[in-house]
Amino acid sequence: MAKRKSSAKTIHLTHEMRIKKAINEFHHFLSTATEAEKNVVRHVKVGIGPEAVMQEIRRLLGESMAKCKVIPFPQERKRKNADLALCRNGKIEPTFLELDKGIKK
Repeated sequence: MAKRKSSAKTIHLTHEMRIKKAINEFHHFLSTATEAEKNVVRHVKVGIGPEAVMQEIRRLLGESMAKCKVIPFPQERKRKNADLALCRNGKIEPTFLELDKGIKK
């Protein structure tokens, strides 16, 4: 007898399974998202349902990546070198840091 190849069966998700999957995906997004990504999706309302929330988050992140090619991360730049931060009196002046804007509007 010839062996039959097993075919992968399609699993149709029920409404409850889709909601549970969306909630798990949302929790994963919250735990792994950067500040730049959170700024992009900050205004999304959670009350519209978990599936709609994740769909909107994916859409917004996709638009942001399309505009910027990559979501830029804030970069620290020092205005003064640490050696130049010393003033004439020998006191240390505060070194200022500038953060680039993560999102262009």
